[in-house]
Amino acid sequence: MRAKGFTGLLIILLGSVLLTISCSSEVDPSTANSPSAAPTVPPSSPTTPAPEFTSTPDIFQAIFDALQDEGINVEHQVGNADGGWGLIVGGVEVPNAHFDENGQAFHIQIGDELMNIPASEVPDRLRTTEDGVLVFMDAGGNAIAGFGPNITAEKLAGRWFVESEVIGTAENPVVIGNTWQSYIDWIGAEKIFYDPFPEDVYYPESDKIWRDYATNEGYEDAEANGGFSGYSPFGLLPRAELWRSPFRHGVNYKILEPNEEDGRTSYTLIEAEQVLDPADRLHIQELNYVNLSEVYKTLEEAIRAAKRHSYYSGEGFYMLPAYYHMHRDFLEKYPRLENNFLFLEEFGYLTPDGEVDQARLEAMVMDMLETGHISPEMERLWWLSAYKTINEERVDG
Repeated sequence: MRAKGFTGLLIILLGSVLLTISCSSEVDPSTANSPSAAPTVPPSSPTTPAPEFTSTPDIFQAIFDALQDEGINVEHQVGNADGGWGLIVGGVEVPNAHFDENGQAFHIQIGDELMNIPASEVPDRLRTTEDGVLVFMDAGGNAIAGFGPNITAEKLAGRWFVESEVIGTAENPVVIGNTWQSYIDWIGAEKIFYDPFPEDVYYPESDKIWRDYATNEGYEDAEANGGFSGYSPFGLLPRAELWRSPFRHGVNYKILEPNEEDGRTSYTLIEAEQVLDPADRLHIQELNYVNLSEVYKTLEEAIRAAKRHSYYSGEGFYMLPAYYHMHRDFLEKYPRLENNFLFLEEFGYLTPDGEVDQARLEAMVMDMLETGHISPEMERLWWLSAYKTINEERVDG
C-alpha cells in the first residue's frame, strides 16, 4: 500500500511540474512588446542583408548640411547601383557623382575620367550659381565641369560639360545649336568658366562715365576731361595697365545655327563680353553682341568673321550697347536681326503697337552705367554694338 501511495504521489507531482512548464511558455499579452519578453533568437546568418539607412549617419551630417546651404541635397541610394549617397540639384539627380556608403570618399566621373576625393573636401569643391548650374571645382577653386539641371540645349543637357565644349575662341568658335533656348542655356554654362576680375581692377566714379556715347563727341577734349569722351566713356588707362580694364571683350565666340521657325535663315555670330560688377568683382556677368552689317550663309563665313572681329578683343577695346539703334525701322533693314524681335517680345520690350520700347532699353543701359549691374534680361538680349576704347595710346595714336 505504501508503495502504491508513493507512486501515486510521484505521478501527481510530475504532472504539476509539467503543467507549470506548459503555462510558463505562453506570452503574457501585457508584456508582449517588452524586450524582456522576446524569445531568444539565434544569431543571423552571414547571408542576411544589411538594413538600409533610414537616417543620415553622423559622419555625413556636417558635410550634408554644408551642401544643403548651396542648394545641393543628398539622398541615399539615388541611382547608384553600388549604393552610396547621390546628389539632387533643382529636383534633378546629378549623373555620375556620389558618396560611397561608408562616407570616406566622393566619386565623380567627367567624360572618361573618374575622380575620387575625400568626402570632407566636397563642400569646397561643389557650388551652385545664380543660374542654377552645379559647378565642380579643383582644389584651387577653378571650374572643372558643370551640370545644369534645367539646361535643355542638346549639346549640354543631362550631363557634365567642360570648358572646351562651352568656350570658343575667334579662331575656333563654338557652335551652340539652333534654338533660342540653347542660346539662353549657354549663358549659364559659359559663365562658370570666366575668371573673376583682379582685386585692383579699374572702375571710374559713376558721375565721370560719359553716358551720351551715341557719337564720339568730346573726342578732341578727352584729355581735358580726364580721358572721358564719347570715344572713351569709361576713361583711359596706360597700355601697361589694360589688364585692369572692367571689360573683357571676346571671352566667348559662339555661333547660333539657322532655324527658320525662329525667323533665322543664316548663321549668327555672337560675341560675349564680361563686364565688371563694381559691387562684387567675383560676380560674373556678361553682355552679348551681334553684328548688324554681315549675313553668314555658311558656317565657314561665320568662322571667318569671328577671326576678323578678334581685333576688338585686344588693344583695350570694348563694346557698349547701341540701344539707340534698337528700333523697328532700323532692325528691319537687316533680316537676320528680325529675330531680335522674338527676344524683345519674350522679355516684354515691345510696345502695344509692336515698336521697341526705347525708353525701357535706355533706362536699362543707364542703370548699368550708374551701378554696373546687368539684369538677367539685359544679359540675354542680343545687343548691337558701339565700339569704344580704354587704351590711352589708342586715343593718342
